[in-house]
Amino acid sequence: MDGIILIVWLLMTVAWADPNIKASGKWLVSSVIGMIIGAVIGGLILYFFMPPLIPIVIAALFFVMLWVNCLLRYFIEDSMVSNTTAITLVISFIAIIAIVLGAIFTPALYAKELHRIPNVVAVDGTTDMISLEHIRVVPYKTALWKADKKVGELGYKLEVQEPHIQFRGGELKWLVPLEYNGLYRSWKFRHEGTEGYIIVSAEEPRDEPGRILNLHLRYIPSGVFSHKLKRHIYLEYPDYFQKESVFQLNDQGKPIYVTMLTRPTILGITGEKPAGIIVTDPQRGTKSFYDMEHIPDYIQRVVDESLTEKYLKWWGKYVGGFWNSLPWAQRKNVKEPTGGISSYNTEGGETKIDQGSPDIYLVCGKDGKLYWFSAITTPGEDTSMVGYILTDVKSWPLSFEFYSTEGFFNDIGAAQNIQQDPDVSKVMGFKVAQPIMYIMEGNEVWIAPVLSSQNEVKEFGVVQAKGGATFVSETLSGAIAEYKASLGISIEISEEGITEKELIKEIQILLSQANEKLEKLAIIETS
Repeated sequence: MDGIILIVWLLMTVAWADPNIKASGKWLVSSVIGMIIGAVIGGLILYFFMPPLIPIVIAALFFVMLWVNCLLRYFIEDSMVSNTTAITLVISFIAIIAIVLGAIFTPALYAKELHRIPNVVAVDGTTDMISLEHIRVVPYKTALWKADKKVGELGYKLEVQEPHIQFRGGELKWLVPLEYNGLYRSWKFRHEGTEGYIIVSAEEPRDEPGRILNLHLRYIPSGVFSHKLKRHIYLEYPDYFQKESVFQLNDQGKPIYVTMLTRPTILGITGEKPAGIIVTDPQRGTKSFYDMEHIPDYIQRVVDESLTEKYLKWWGKYVGGFWNSLPWAQRKNVKEPTGGISSYNTEGGETKIDQGSPDIYLVCGKDGKLYWFSAITTPGEDTSMVGYILTDVKSWPLSFEFYSTEGFFNDIGAAQNIQQDPDVSKVMGFKVAQPIMYIMEGNEVWIAPVLSSQNEVKEFGVVQAKGGATFVSETLSGAIAEYKASLGISIEISEEGITEKELIKEIQILLSQANEKLEKLAIIETS
């Protein structure tokens, strides 16, 4: 156990001593009883809630414990309450209010500093980083559905919870670790551990998932007591913010969890910055700390998703300071990430697409590295974007590149276009998954799979970001062929071939283009 946990626990215990030190012989007994209560409560808070032990949190824990102690004594002693207890009650309450106000208003006072933390650089033109060879067409929900089907006979004690996308064996893949199926099973099988993980292709919807077993993963997110991954890390590194623990494989192909640790840099309250990562072996429980400048080469994902989303929020929201970011202000140049589409069925059975909570997504670069991607829009229910941002998930120092695309369709608009296509809207239960952007023939395009009610990939949509032209087909190659045909590019049929329906569509597009050219020639001849 880290020494700071013991120190904070002692502070929380002492906070329950009797503040009325003039109570002669009664004081010692009262203080001992109070500190026993404080030791139990403080121990439970630290063990089960695992608060990050940074200065402001430590101060909050001490004064809250002190205030509760005095409040209880005030009601117990009633009219006999001492002046010392009453004064301590007021002082601790004022301290708590000051801490809360500090936590609330510090981001407002340092809004411009928060805006500068992400180090966003504007880049002219179109990105050349995103790889077209590794298009992600198996979304999160489908990966979860396919992995769940693969659990099989292990379902009596295990389940799948959180897929993590990686680049393995020259392909984007979802790694889905097996977790305990409920609190009782996580306690009963804590020494045995879970069997392993499931691999689901993120590029080939028809590929069968693979199952890697006999690994005995004991230190995992769904574990209990000392086998709970967060607690296992917390007991040694309590004075950091723990971010998401990402399931990965090391250079020997063995499972590991990578957890980013951060610390606040503005008054010890806000302005989180990465301090390093913890690599945990879920089989043996061994941990290794690496600072941001010495990350091992085999680590694929470092920069945390929630931290990246927070950075983009600071960058876009506080571009003109705090007051400019308020809803009733002018909000000049204010931006925000999009993503996180939300689908729902109307009373008539029609599926609608709305904007959910802002989200970011991993794409594969031409260099084989992973990048966080997010479309950027202005506040409001807008289906257009002002640009998009890319950042290497392993880069240090952190750097974000912003590409301007004023007026282009964002991912929400692209999803709505696909959902409204007759091939999708007429089929009950069909819904569009999160679109991801790629660069095709020099243009930004959105590619999104269309899912059945069971989250199985059924169709594919391609939407040109500039203009919103939409193409839907039963295969990805077919949708891309339709898009290319609309640009006047000759159709290339893959080895898989295309369906009769897709071929008819492509012929219709070519005939339409031919008719347009004939009409133009007729106009020229007439004139």
